[in-house]
Amino acid sequence: MTETVKAIELVQDPETKVGRVVEWLIRHPDDVFFGGLIIKSPCNSGVSTETVTIFVAPTKPIYNPEKLNEFMDTLIPDEKRSRTDEFWPLKPDKGKGFDIGKLYFDENIGLSEHTGTTTITAIDEAALQRAGIEPGIKEINTSKEIKRRTWVHVMPHPLCAQVAAEYHQLANAGMVEPNNTIGDLIFKISGDQLEILKKNENPFEEISGLLAVNC
Repeated sequence: MTETVKAIELVQDPETKVGRVVEWLIRHPDDVFFGGLIIKSPCNSGVSTETVTIFVAPTKPIYNPEKLNEFMDTLIPDEKRSRTDEFWPLKPDKGKGFDIGKLYFDENIGLSEHTGTTTITAIDEAALQRAGIEPGIKEINTSKEIKRRTWVHVMPHPLCAQVAAEYHQLANAGMVEPNNTIGDLIFKISGDQLEILKKNENPFEEISGLLAVNC
């Protein structure tokens, strides 16, 4: 069983946002290539306790940023997005590539509640007064949502989605050395890489000697 299949099984719950996102994507194989899924938990990002990263692409490659944005807008139409990062051409001095677009889906997966009392005893009462702190017994009643963030990274070509997913699965498991060229695929793709893909050739033949994907 592949890492992607195991990860899909972990989040296939129709009662959750991530479950509905994954279900929609794998239910449309004629339009969407599902490259892989990575769960990171716990995640101490300050935003979420758990993150889910999904890599997809149109089944027929698209190399134009505007058309890729149109394709991305058709994905998971019934699920509310928290945010969208659009495809955007790189600056002229960076080549003819573009920033990779992605969708954000945030949801609450739990609630942390703190109740009880705290006692403040004065040693230097004047100092406490200057700090606006009153001695005594105070009740504590606070709550904090526990969140999960799901990213759907939309790649221009199925090979990009497959390579990015497989690389990050291996990297998270400590099985591959860092490779900026492949690691940065979740952020941008270069003009040179696009030109190779257009020729039906593979610009990602090997990653640190461990990952090889045939085009």
